[in-house]
Amino acid sequence: MFKNLNVFWRKDGRREVDFLERLNLFSTKIFLTICGVTMLTCVIIGGWYSKKVEALMLEREIAGLSLEAQVIEREFQASLDVLKDDVRILSQLPPIQGIVRSIQNQGVDPLDGSTVALWRERLETIFISLLTPRSPYVQLRYVGIADDGRELVRVNRTMDDRIEVTEDGAYQQKSEEPYFDSITNTALGDLYFSPVTLNREHGEVQIPYLPVFRTGLPIFDSSANLFGMLVINVAFDKWVQDIVLRLQLDDSFYVMTDQDDYLVYHPDRVEQNFRFNYASSPGLDNRVLDVLRRVQARDGYDILQTADENMFVYYRRMYFSPDNTERYLTFARVIPESQLLPAVNAVRLYGGIIAFILIVFAVVCSVFLSNVYRASLARMVREIKNYDDNGLVWENLVRRGDEIGELACEFQGLTERLEAINHAEKETRGRLQAILDNTVDGLITINEKGIVLHYNAACETIFGYSTHDVVGQNVKMLMPSSDRLKHDGYLKNYHDTGERKIIGIGREVYGRRKDGSEFPLELSISEVHVNQQKIFSGIVRDITVRRKAEDEILRSNQELERFAYVASHDLQEPLRMLSNFSKLLSEACDDDLSKEGKEYLSYIVASVERMQSLVSDLLEYSRVDRGNLDLVPVDTMKHTQMALDNLSAAIQESGAKIHLDDLPVVQANPVRFLRLMQNLIGNAIKYRTADKVCEIRVHVDSAPGHWTFSIQDNGIGIKDEYLQSIFLIFKRLHGKTEYPGTGLGLAISKKIVESFGGEIWAESRPGKGTTFYFTIPKGHKEDNE
Repeated sequence: MFKNLNVFWRKDGRREVDFLERLNLFSTKIFLTICGVTMLTCVIIGGWYSKKVEALMLEREIAGLSLEAQVIEREFQASLDVLKDDVRILSQLPPIQGIVRSIQNQGVDPLDGSTVALWRERLETIFISLLTPRSPYVQLRYVGIADDGRELVRVNRTMDDRIEVTEDGAYQQKSEEPYFDSITNTALGDLYFSPVTLNREHGEVQIPYLPVFRTGLPIFDSSANLFGMLVINVAFDKWVQDIVLRLQLDDSFYVMTDQDDYLVYHPDRVEQNFRFNYASSPGLDNRVLDVLRRVQARDGYDILQTADENMFVYYRRMYFSPDNTERYLTFARVIPESQLLPAVNAVRLYGGIIAFILIVFAVVCSVFLSNVYRASLARMVREIKNYDDNGLVWENLVRRGDEIGELACEFQGLTERLEAINHAEKETRGRLQAILDNTVDGLITINEKGIVLHYNAACETIFGYSTHDVVGQNVKMLMPSSDRLKHDGYLKNYHDTGERKIIGIGREVYGRRKDGSEFPLELSISEVHVNQQKIFSGIVRDITVRRKAEDEILRSNQELERFAYVASHDLQEPLRMLSNFSKLLSEACDDDLSKEGKEYLSYIVASVERMQSLVSDLLEYSRVDRGNLDLVPVDTMKHTQMALDNLSAAIQESGAKIHLDDLPVVQANPVRFLRLMQNLIGNAIKYRTADKVCEIRVHVDSAPGHWTFSIQDNGIGIKDEYLQSIFLIFKRLHGKTEYPGTGLGLAISKKIVESFGGEIWAESRPGKGTTFYFTIPKGHKEDNE
């Protein structure tokens, strides 16, 4: 029983391989590669050569078709020239003007006394003599303008090719025919060609159908007044057939008029070689006609694909008159590819033979080269197998000057590099493990099911569990019981939907120690993929001490705010008393005080007023953070206008110009918003420059989730290093003598904006002006855009 069906052994003990293993040999790969490259090259070059030859032959044949099309066009033009000459010659014959003179002179020609009837007989004889040899002509008529365009002379060719003269009583009125008006509007000496239509007699379409086009020439009397017209009706299919038969065409021929009517000629069909558009058309005919309907150029070609072979359609457009591009014929020849390019198949055959010879040559070369390479590689493998642990044979291999020595040298260098890489990897792993085990923050790694894979030493300190207790267990053991079900639901939701809630986002949660106590910790989770598995790493930090410190700071701030509120409130009364009595003293003792005493007293009054303003601002600053703030819809345009009313004195004194853009309704506190706008606009007025008019613009932009307000001025500006500190309490950049104030205005503004849930900042260019920005969140749908 063989252990491997693909391998068997010869009697001499040498191992043999089957067909499947041979395919994997290096020599076989060389053989297949050379053959494949050669075949691909032959296919590419042969295909390119075949396409190139085909394109050159097609270009030559198209040039020949173009010349033939010009010959066909000349035949059509020659036939049209005969038609034009016939009309013009007829118009110059004596009976034409004889009839004019006779009718205008009560039926008798004043020149020779001939009657109208006599002139008609003479003209009918001429019409018959012209109609007889011209087989496409089906009607010659002399039509008058009078009596609604009644015919004066008419000679017909019947369907059985007989010549017939129409009697006087059978003349028709033609004023309702479209060509009648067209010929009457034709200039003297010009010819008119009508579209190809079905012939009509007495207003009805003639049966059987007869497609015709008409050539007309207006006739004028001696006074240059329009008298009538000469009209020749030409059978369109007969006219085209005579031309095509004279040309002796061997392929299908199509003619389309400017009205999309067409005529089809197939030389290989016995019946109905010519077919007008009232007959049914096969599929190929319709496709050819679609090509002709899309023609824009004077000539060109298209290629149609059929089930049998490609068909070339070469077309050319011919105009009836050089100065009239509205009346034309488009004719086309349809030629099979095998008929147009008969030598292409021969070229393809020769190319295939050459490609076959090249492939055979490549097979022979590849067999020879693969045997050479296989022998060299076999010798190389034997040398490498003889390598022993003492490296003597390896050294012999390295010293060789051929490919074996080069390969041995590369093997030796590769081995040394791999050993160095493995050593460096071990050191890196050791350092990384030492860092993870000794980091201050805890590091926990879990899989998709929540099983703990790694748990460092810091976690043992934080949770009280040892690594042995936690690794292999579900991470829920480190959570309070209230969070365990939420954790299972989150993992399931993330696995089903991929929706992230805390991954990549730091947050504060509660943990559970081994003793059962719960404590606050800061958690940050990240996701990594290792061997196509999701691994979640969490960094935890015990924030019990920080939470206590934050609570203590919050309590201290609250006490400080209460103290500031009480102190500011209690200082109001003594300051008020001091101010009142200082003013009474100034009024009662004004005559008794010296100049120096009055100056001292004014210092007291000014200081008291400044202290009152400072205490008032300090009291308002402390009030901003006190109590719950109710946010209601505030019309910011209305409250900004109220702020301007409160600043009317300063605006009038400074001559400031205030520009208000459209302002929205937002969710805010109306009193605080009024104070905010009053502070910012008042600042812009206060810090104006003396050399130009103060201009202030209030603008708002809508952004996703919030409104951005801006108050822009052209004042003195602020240096960049002060743009952050200006919002600190009591921060002033100028002395009290330059610009009065308490230094609390911007601090209060910052508190107000933050109470709305927004932020405030400033941008400035010294000497150019400052723009203050603040945001207010869009809390409700009723915020107006």
